[in-house]
Amino acid sequence: MTITSEPVVQGGTTLVPVQRPDGSHLGAYSITSDGRVQWHPAVDVNRIVAGGQLAVVAIVAVSLLGSAVIAWVSRR
Repeated sequence: MTITSEPVVQGGTTLVPVQRPDGSHLGAYSITSDGRVQWHPAVDVNRIVAGGQLAVVAIVAVSLLGSAVIAWVSRR
């Protein structure tokens, strides 16, 4: 991992922004005053998954609405 900028210290926690040399895995390590280290990815995978689920629901809703409209028009 390569440190991409100066570490930031606030409230007893140090945040070290890093990335792999190939440019992947951009994020930061946080180091608390008691020595705990945690990885924080720059990309929020949960948000991406939720967005994909929302898109699928929208596509299904539009498809069902389109089918209902076609059925209604064909009955007239």
